[in-house]
Amino acid sequence: MCPQCWIPVLEGLLPEPHNKVILDLAFDLATWHTYAKLRKHTEYTIRSLRSQTKELGQQLRHFANKTCSEYKTKRLPSEEAARIRRCAGKAKKQSKKTGSGGPATEGSPDMKHFSLMTYKIHALGDYADHIEQFGPTDCFTTQYVHHPLFRFRSINSQDWSQGECEHRRVKCFYKRTNKGVSFPHQIAKQERMQRHYRKFVEAYMGKGRSGSQPSGGHEGRLSRRHYSMSKRSHGNLGLYKWTLGEHANDPAVKVCTPTHSYDTSNQPTHQDFIPKLTDHLLARILHHQYDPELPTFTDDDCDRVYIAGNCLQQRRTMSIYYTTYDLRRGVDKINTRGRPYVMALSHGDPSHPYIYARVLGIYRVKVLHPTMTELMDMDVLWVRWLNINQKHRAGWKAKRLYRVQFIPNHKEGAFGFLDPEDVIRGVHLIPGFNHGYMEDSLDGSISMWDYAPADNWQYYYVNQ
Repeated sequence: MCPQCWIPVLEGLLPEPHNKVILDLAFDLATWHTYAKLRKHTEYTIRSLRSQTKELGQQLRHFANKTCSEYKTKRLPSEEAARIRRCAGKAKKQSKKTGSGGPATEGSPDMKHFSLMTYKIHALGDYADHIEQFGPTDCFTTQYVHHPLFRFRSINSQDWSQGECEHRRVKCFYKRTNKGVSFPHQIAKQERMQRHYRKFVEAYMGKGRSGSQPSGGHEGRLSRRHYSMSKRSHGNLGLYKWTLGEHANDPAVKVCTPTHSYDTSNQPTHQDFIPKLTDHLLARILHHQYDPELPTFTDDDCDRVYIAGNCLQQRRTMSIYYTTYDLRRGVDKINTRGRPYVMALSHGDPSHPYIYARVLGIYRVKVLHPTMTELMDMDVLWVRWLNINQKHRAGWKAKRLYRVQFIPNHKEGAFGFLDPEDVIRGVHLIPGFNHGYMEDSLDGSISMWDYAPADNWQYYYVNQ
């Protein structure tokens, strides 16, 4: 679990002012951990790491003096059992040396206090100097060891280096022996076979395939684009049969049939799936900036948009490619049921640069317009929008994560469509467990997950 995930979990566990102390400490720990584990450092990040180390030290002392002194903490049953075993072992060794059976004790059997006098806390101030002299801490490890089974991907000399976990490789070799008297010879034979195989693979990848694309070349070609969708189609979605038949009363897709889609006298729960889709497609065809809250085209303009077969091709997954801060290529897999949250640039809210959404559907549409000469494939995302909670203080100064909430389904603009090209990347939203579920729920709606119908929390925190 990343340190940022602690903050929503710890929220509300203790009363004020201790709740604020714990949340401030959790945010400082997450910030310090982020700076210390960067794979690419600059002079600014080193200065920020030193400044954050001072802030973390002050917060640790404040936590120890103000919060820890107010609560009596005890060891866990497993920790207490381990302490008793250590005491018994020391007593046994002492009796063998001295001949007396005097009991050996280790600390208090009841209380367990938070201590600042540990090496881990003492060494926090040395990280910045260490990074300046030896490089980022995330570029090396002493615990990595390659599994003895042969692997074809990402094989290089560094992958096979020995470390503190080298004993695990020998134990894996031992499992493949007959456990007899000659098991050392069998282990040595396996190690020798692996060494010869490693040399062969390194020679093959370095010489035989020089100048060619390594394994995963198809993914490398896809990564040149900003996004890619799964090639397999999971059926066609009939627009009118789906919106006016199967889900005619679903507030997420309900269509206003009495008049045209922009009549403000209609009930506010109607989301107008088809008119919004047509507006979105037409805005992209004519290269207009699409506003999901206001109509931009007349009914006559929308009638000129022809959707082949009046159907949408459904997709299950989508990949978003982006460049990380250390100039590497990253990818986020978007799944409507597993990882559905995405972020895009916000054009209407000056208080926050991004807007967040939950992906409800991934579709490909064949569209024809008078400005086109042939059918064109267009990819669209059906989303449910989230807004920043303006009453919640967030950011670096407030030491809190940004908090978002779903737009109530009875308001216009709760649902809409998004161009995959506008998606920056996927985002991790952590439920605000302390605030409970939404009262404005959509249980039974197609917009809810099949396996998590109650996952409608009132607030979510943006994992930064």
